[in-house]
This record gives sequence, structure tokens and C-alpha cells, in this order.
Amino acid sequence: MDGTCAALAANTSNPYQPAFEAAIGWDFASGIGTVNASNLVAYFAPFVVSFSPVSLAFPPQALNTGSATLSVTVTDNSAANLNLSTVTIGGTNASDFAKSGDTCTGATITPNGTCTLGVISTPMSTGPLFGTLTITDNINGVTGSVRTVVLTSTGINATASVSPTSLSFGSQVINTTSVAKKVTLTSSGTTNLSISSIDYRSERERLRRN
Repeated sequence: MDGTCAALAANTSNPYQPAFEAAIGWDFASGIGTVNASNLVAYFAPFVVSFSPVSLAFPPQALNTGSATLSVTVTDNSAANLNLSTVTIGGTNASDFAKSGDTCTGATITPNGTCTLGVISTPMSTGPLFGTLTITDNINGVTGSVRTVVLTSTGINATASVSPTSLSFGSQVINTTSVAKKVTLTSSGTTNLSISSIDYRSERERLRRN
């Protein structure tokens, strides 16, 4: 039996418009296109900005007292300028943290350049505290890139007591020295107690001043 067949072909090509319009680019959604180094760098911008350290952990801090400053260094590891627009503190316990130094807000950091952010913790409540240091930047044409540094602290009570709470010396001959009596100050909190001054006043002087 003799027979013939014919191969039919249809042109089903679909015009493709690169994701980066008038430039050669790569469409990350479809995987179609040609690689453009500049676009790749822009797409992976989070990897060209670094923080040291990447988080700030404050030691336990007495309530309503400010901690020592902890700092974060921001470094531009790219070949382009890093424009930093805002630096804000947020998170669950944002009010327990505050900036104590800032050379980053509104700054333009050149390649391999740095800026520094300082943060303090002033706990208003006991227990674990959480916040975030949020930096918004523009690098390689990627606007509004947001990066965060985690902030943690712990608020603790610092209490002190004296014993006895008063001293009675009894009758004393003028211009003579009594036997010394002691007052014991005890710290019963969970953190160090700092003593700024000791002020002596007689009861008569205290009443007069008040």
C-alpha cells in the first residue's frame, strides 16, 4: 500500500517584551531574556549593604534608667552610592529604645563607605523587650529598600533598703563625740545599684529646708 503524509508547521511565536523595557534584561517571573549585570545587581540589592552587628542585645537594665550606647555600622559594599533616607525605631516595645547617635539619616555613602547608628535602651516595664531599627535606602535604582536590625532588652527592678531607717543618739554633752552608729544599705534587686551621693542632714535642718 502506497501512501503519503505531509508535515504541517504553524508559527506560534509570541512577541516578548523584556521586563526592563528599553534595555536588555531578564524577566524573573518567566525566566525569559538575557542577563544584564546591572539589573541583577539591582535585583539582589539586599546583599550589597551590610550591618555590623546584625542585631543589638542590651544587658538587663533597671527600669527608667538609660543603658550604655550600642552601635551599628552600615557599610556600602556595592560599586554605587548608597542613599539612606530614613532611620526609624519600631516594633512591639519601640518606646523603650531610642537613637543616641545617627550619621546615616539622609546620608549618601560612597562605595566601601560607612555610617553609624547608636541606640540606647530605657526599659519602662519588666521582662523581655523587642524593637527594630529600620533603614530605608536607595541603591542601584532600587528605591524604598527596607532593612532592619533587631533590638532586644530586658527590664528589671532595682530596689534598695536601709536598716535601721533612723538613728537616735540620745542626750549628748556639747562638744563631745558620740559612739558611732551604722546604717546598712542593701540592694535586693536583680541589677547593680549605683549610688550617686550621700547627703547628711540633721532632723532640724531637714524640717527647716522642707
